[in-house]
Amino acid sequence: VEEKGIPALNGLGWATGVAPGEAHAEWADLVATWEELRNAKGRFFIVGDYTILYSLVGQPSLGPLVWFDKGLTYPMHYDLALDQKQVGVVDRPEVTRIVMETRTFLNCKPMEDFPLLRRALENHYHLGERHGLFQIYIRNEAQAEGGGTPK
Repeated sequence: VEEKGIPALNGLGWATGVAPGEAHAEWADLVATWEELRNAKGRFFIVGDYTILYSLVGQPSLGPLVWFDKGLTYPMHYDLALDQKQVGVVDRPEVTRIVMETRTFLNCKPMEDFPLLRRALENHYHLGERHGLFQIYIRNEAQAEGGGTPK
């Protein structure tokens, strides 16, 4: 991974040739996502497995979950309080981007498990960029300028 990319990962190998459909990011897609997050104003929230991006960009995680794994990092049954906590994160004025992964390692479906989070994403963010399995949603301008979700 020394040719182009993320300085903190220099000297490490990156698996290539993983079967399509697996939750494995291509190196170029990880680098493109890292570059966009590193150069963006504001904070970001990751919905998926690649939470290493927080460290690589130099920002602490904002959410109540380290990653999304139903039955391990969140309960098998719906948890309204947890859903509300996540919405509280994406409603914070400094959060300008949400990184969604189209596939996760254990095939979890956070947008099905957290309907309030899904609604906040749909109502207050729009798809900005795609880099392989990474979809980067950007806060709509009205919310960015006004500082949060309108009531």
